[in-house]
Amino acid sequence: MSAKIYLTRNKEFADVFRRYKVVIDGVEKGRIKNGGTFACDITAGRHTIELKIDWCGSNIIEFDVRNNEIVAFDCGSNLRGWKIFKAGKVMKETPHEWIWLKKASDETMEVSR
Repeated sequence: MSAKIYLTRNKEFADVFRRYKVVIDGVEKGRIKNGGTFACDITAGRHTIELKIDWCGSNIIEFDVRNNEIVAFDCGSNLRGWKIFKAGKVMKETPHEWIWLKKASDETMEVSR
């Protein structure tokens, strides 16, 4: 049985021409562009999701999903506004904070057939 992940990325100046790698359970499943969406079928159970760009990335989120369930996430760059000038420091000291990643809501949806 399967479930589905949806990921939505904010449209921002930072990383405007870069695609984030979508990594589920340690395996790259695809990429998401600036202002884009990503969808992927997964098996029911416990999973992890994270995003990567070069040697930087996001936090890792563990989540559970049941059969026929959709889980949604949102993401974007932490380097907005004046924080873009801190890019070198972030790359060097906290590369896992380059991208933010969070569950879209605590509610899950059923996959309609």
